[in-house]
Amino acid sequence: MHEDGVLEDDVGIAEVYGVPGILAIENPVQDKVLHLEKHRKDFSNQWEETLTLLKNKLIGLLTDEISNYVGTNGRRP
Repeated sequence: MHEDGVLEDDVGIAEVYGVPGILAIENPVQDKVLHLEKHRKDFSNQWEETLTLLKNKLIGLLTDEISNYVGTNGRRP
């Protein structure tokens, strides 16, 4: 037990909470929020990558279609 009466198991390094080098009492709610925030960021990044891939694929398909249309002088092949 620490001199302030806090059990060893209840004390964690506050770097987890963005305050380097200071001891802090662990907060299960804040831990859960940080955990969910990390997953939200991961999901957001994956979603953004997926949308970028779809956008690039669509641009490629439209470019090919326009090239085919222009190459036939506006007539369908």
